[in-house]
Amino acid sequence: MGSMRTDPLRQASAQLGGWQRLAEIGGKANWVLIAMDERYRFPHQGVMTVGGTGFGRWLDVVWMQRSLVPGAGTAPCFA
Repeated sequence: MGSMRTDPLRQASAQLGGWQRLAEIGGKANWVLIAMDERYRFPHQGVMTVGGTGFGRWLDVVWMQRSLVPGAGTAPCFA
């Protein structure tokens, strides 16, 4: 299910000029979503403690990010 959802979205994002995809996951304990994003090469970028609420409690927010195009980690060249 994950690849059917993420592959077309990644391709469309790159075709429209996007160079990065972000994943925002509510709750460090949400290991299923974190594992899925790791499988699709989204490295961890950070955690915002008590960054949101859900189910009547405070949640940490996990941030993950993936480059869509080669060289996205280098400085852009505006010609």
